[in-house]
Amino acid sequence: MGTKFHTILYAHSEAQAKEALDTVATRLNSLNASLSDYVTSSEVSRLSASSGRSHWKLLHPDLEAVLSFGQRLSQQTDGAFDMTVGPLTRLWRHSRRHNKLPTKNRLRQALDATGHSNLILDSRNKRARLKRPSMRLDLGGIAKGYAVDEALATLKQLGITIALVNGGGDLRAAGHPPSSDGWRIAAQELDTREAARSRFVTDIAVATSGDLYQSLKIGNREFSHLIDPRTGLGLEFRRTVSVTAPSGMMADALASALSVLPTGSSSTLLSKFYPQASARILTQRATGIEEVQIHSKV
Repeated sequence: MGTKFHTILYAHSEAQAKEALDTVATRLNSLNASLSDYVTSSEVSRLSASSGRSHWKLLHPDLEAVLSFGQRLSQQTDGAFDMTVGPLTRLWRHSRRHNKLPTKNRLRQALDATGHSNLILDSRNKRARLKRPSMRLDLGGIAKGYAVDEALATLKQLGITIALVNGGGDLRAAGHPPSSDGWRIAAQELDTREAARSRFVTDIAVATSGDLYQSLKIGNREFSHLIDPRTGLGLEFRRTVSVTAPSGMMADALASALSVLPTGSSSTLLSKFYPQASARILTQRATGIEEVQIHSKV
């Protein structure tokens, strides 16, 4: 999925630990072969290659679970979260490499091949199709969270109850290390001169999305690597979002969505649909860094 996964666990023996790590690696490799658009032969890449055709593609349970959750969030956010942004992602990466904005024509072509309403899911029959030609799915804002969930589930099946899985900054914790109240994690501040804020977590997932080290300046405009699916361009404000939620997939996807949404809309989204999640949103304003805390109701 274009990143590294790390697993820390406590086991009764070295043999149990080795078996657990090997089994987790096997599970993650299978998820990479299904969900990663970096792999041209993956299931999601094959689905993208079928775009514009009328026939359906049957879905493996992993891809079906990710697409179903993602589509629901897309509808709840009016497209601020969108898994069909692949054409825009490719175009924006090209713009960043060449340090220039895409032409209006190329941007329009990419936008025409984007839109969550063009991803059709048939949940009853576990199948999907992409209506428009040249569509491309990009699960970068949700798949890593699902993967850390599955890694932790695999460990629990093997009797490992104390573990931390880190998939490119998306964390899922189970239990707590001996002689500790939880796993100590740190979230970087938007101002790199400030020390990262640390806290202890247990039996929870945490995901962070932001542009702390990735931005692009063209003329007098500064853009984030984070794309607004509705405009096709990088965000023109700096933001870091950290979400705490019961599952990695929920935390990952919400962190992606809240990076795009206005903070007021973010608060409404969580209170209406995800009251079990909470978020910390840091936004760079002309007057300084604005911090918004959205707390869980439970």
